[in-house]
Amino acid sequence: MQGKPLSIQEATLHRAISVDPGSAQARRYLAHVLLLQDQLDEAAASAKVATNARPDYAAAHFTLGAVYFSKGLKQFAKDELQEATRLGPDSPEPYSALGIVLGALGKPEEATWSLKKATELAPYDAMIRAELGRRYLNHGEPDKAAAEEAFRDWSDPKAAITCQDYTLMFRSRVTY
Repeated sequence: MQGKPLSIQEATLHRAISVDPGSAQARRYLAHVLLLQDQLDEAAASAKVATNARPDYAAAHFTLGAVYFSKGLKQFAKDELQEATRLGPDSPEPYSALGIVLGALGKPEEATWSLKKATELAPYDAMIRAELGRRYLNHGEPDKAAAEEAFRDWSDPKAAITCQDYTLMFRSRVTY
């Protein structure tokens, strides 16, 4: 019995891994593809191989954090995302995702700080601004929420970075 057919991306990544089984980058990208396909156990396994192969690889910790959060393992997600922010302090994606996870863990002040840090690093990212605005709105700060919305509408969408996949994925699994 055959499993479901592989996507072109997935097949290419499997080929790269067969050539270099220890490739942390290929394993991390495969984990990302599997995560977006909601194949969470396989994504977790691939991301763990990447973090074990290269413990200093921030993107692998970020991806593993995203997988853990998708599996409902919020504390593990927080730990991995904090490691990603430590290893890649200039990357907004881990801060944005960490803000969402901290909000889901009931830590609104820490969540807001993390989202603000993400906006400092990527001031024109509409998805991060929208998430920060939702955080303000849900915690009784409508003026700050409106300011984030106004800034988001004003900003140039072409200047935005691409953490939208993860932000949308996280938002689909979180309720405040």
